[in-house]
Amino acid sequence: MADETKAPVAKTRWVKYLLILSLGLNLAVVGLVGGHILRGAPDRPARPDHEIGALGLRLYYHALDEDHRQALNAAVKDRRGQFHAGRAALQAHRLALAETLEAVPFDASAVQQILAQQGEYVRGNVKVGHDLLIERIVAMSPEARAAMAARLKSGDKRNRMR
Repeated sequence: MADETKAPVAKTRWVKYLLILSLGLNLAVVGLVGGHILRGAPDRPARPDHEIGALGLRLYYHALDEDHRQALNAAVKDRRGQFHAGRAALQAHRLALAETLEAVPFDASAVQQILAQQGEYVRGNVKVGHDLLIERIVAMSPEARAAMAARLKSGDKRNRMR
């Protein structure tokens, strides 16, 4: 009889410890999620490839060797302020275009004007990109320039527009 009373007690303790462990893990998960929500999402670094595309350099970027790609990424990061203002302007143009499309009567010349202004910002970004690329090319050795030319001529998938 004495053995029968001890067995359920041992089983009850094991379940109690398991429940305490489960509660602790649940609290940890809730704490992590709550902390993430309170802090907000971490700032994501800008994707170099995204900015390279915005500067009109994607074809040439993939033809660079790794060292020159890293140097170009650093230069883009340093001059980011020159084209981020353009990004805000592009958002404003997008909203202005939406309003113009909804206007009655429709004014095609207003759409043309908005798109012309947007084109100026895009051309400005491409100019910054070309300036940065020229700086990289000037810094290359003749061998590195020849290797880049060969990669451009090869038609490698990485060198095509995406």
